[in-house]
Amino acid sequence: MHQHYSLLSATLLLAFSIMVVPVAAQETQVWLHIHIEGQAGEITEIDFPLAALEAMLSMAPETLVSNGEVKVGEQQGISIVTLREMWLRLRNGGDMDFIAWEAMGQKVRLARVDDKVEIRVNGPQGNLRGDMPVTIVNALFSSEGDILNIPAAIAELKSLRGDIINIIEDDREVRVWIDEIP
Repeated sequence: MHQHYSLLSATLLLAFSIMVVPVAAQETQVWLHIHIEGQAGEITEIDFPLAALEAMLSMAPETLVSNGEVKVGEQQGISIVTLREMWLRLRNGGDMDFIAWEAMGQKVRLARVDDKVEIRVNGPQGNLRGDMPVTIVNALFSSEGDILNIPAAIAELKSLRGDIINIIEDDREVRVWIDEIP
């Protein structure tokens, strides 16, 4: 129920941000596409200029980060400083598992494979597979302190084309890609 309201709120915020972001007619626009396929074949598609993403995120930063922590659940957070320190130590190690643990019937694996960061979670509440380019993670952690460098990540996104993020859960799939097609 809350997910539907969150998706509706995000969609309205996105629509508003697209209206307020000026776009040069002569400039080739880079578009971000999000395709979500859920249970019972329900499909949500969101397409917007990448230029609108920065405006949208500046209007709602607390949905991603609060008090210097990345939200990973309703009650849990991980310090951005801790995540950055981990990433800086591990990013140049090539292909490797960063984190692998098993507890209470749940297996979690965070790894670098080629130019992607892979997240795998398997457990009684369901399964999740997620992939993100290393260059975006580098950009996010390129600032100091307890903030993520969203502008640097958006700048990196502008240089990428094709699939950026893929998430597969038991009851839905999310695909995010970038191109010049509205």
